[in-house]
Amino acid sequence: MGEIMTFKRALPCSALLILALLCPLAIAEDSPSWSLSVYTDMVSKYLWRGWNLHDGLAMQPGAEYAIEGFTAGIWAT
Repeated sequence: MGEIMTFKRALPCSALLILALLCPLAIAEDSPSWSLSVYTDMVSKYLWRGWNLHDGLAMQPGAEYAIEGFTAGIWAT
């Protein structure tokens, strides 16, 4: 009985996941062939390979440029 209930729950969740993955494909036809994203993250501690390099607020800016399936990005701290 538990297996049937699990299947009944998994089927709608699987259908929603498939729809969520296919929606960007339908939208992509109208989108431009390039995009630019600029962002920044604020973190409370900066760790590098397990070493604590900075206690306190740290800003991590970045940018990404994408054109026709190719993406280039830059990130700093």
